[in-house]
Amino acid sequence: MGNDIKSQHKSRHQRANGARALRRSIQEITPENSHQQTQSPLFSTLPSEIRNLIFEYALCECQDETDPVDSQSRHFRPGHEYKTRIETALLQTCRLIYYEAQAIPLRSATHHLFAFTGTGSKIDWDHYIFHLTKQQGQNLYHLHDIMGMIGFARLSKYLKHTHLQWRKITWTIRTSLWGPLLAPPSAYLELDGSLRALRFPVSCQEVNIELETLENGATELRTAVEDFAAMCRKIKMRRRDDTYIPFDSAGSFEYTWTGFSPSPTQHGTYDELAHTGPPLTVTYHVIRLRWHSGVPTREYANYDNLNCLSSRLAKVVTRQSTESAAQSR
Repeated sequence: MGNDIKSQHKSRHQRANGARALRRSIQEITPENSHQQTQSPLFSTLPSEIRNLIFEYALCECQDETDPVDSQSRHFRPGHEYKTRIETALLQTCRLIYYEAQAIPLRSATHHLFAFTGTGSKIDWDHYIFHLTKQQGQNLYHLHDIMGMIGFARLSKYLKHTHLQWRKITWTIRTSLWGPLLAPPSAYLELDGSLRALRFPVSCQEVNIELETLENGATELRTAVEDFAAMCRKIKMRRRDDTYIPFDSAGSFEYTWTGFSPSPTQHGTYDELAHTGPPLTVTYHVIRLRWHSGVPTREYANYDNLNCLSSRLAKVVTRQSTESAAQSR
């Protein structure tokens, strides 16, 4: 038994050393130590701008319309009707292509995180983004965290790692989270304080917060969430260098979308995990708040060919129609 354990430790150690050596060798790739590929029209004839467009088309994150998300799944929502994929086989063809194009997959990708409570679930799991190198962390684009019933300590979870230089961050706070927060008004003040205490990467140019409730849910819940949104609008998001990302009223709006959910509770929320009956069709109401630096989107979006914050499922509503719906309830 002892020899088996030692053998397993030795094997893991060898694999770890091999992985580190591979990462070092990849990071050391430069045009100077690569074949110049002058026999290839890709490098000898095409200008770098055209070549980059080809690489972008081949390596960017895209929707896989052959692999739809189950419409009754908790992962289904506007902008998430299909699973995503990134094909990276091109990076394995030669060192020069790798040098020129290796940043495109990260710069194009939205890293979607879904967190829901349940048996065996973990809030602080060992996520792969924590293991990105400092060089990889400089190429990150969009973090979209979709939260269930786990609390707001998660807001700062991915900001503690200073090597992750996000350019855009989105939090979607789902309907199921608001129920436990209905009671004490101090909970919303605590959330407000948590937001003001956040420190974003210097690279960050855009922050979005989505507050989701059921359109026909409890009036007191909708009122409380709208009051919280009003508090948020007064906040300027601070970066680590003490510069601010101001609130963008023009880029903030409200929308509804129709999907499935388990049975609503008396609070106008639902218990996603306890419900055992067939899903119900419901309409959600979402307040999207946006903070934006004023930098043109293309300057930090790089290769954002897949915008998960845009979808035909989302129906934009005006403040007047929202107030009319509230009065009718």
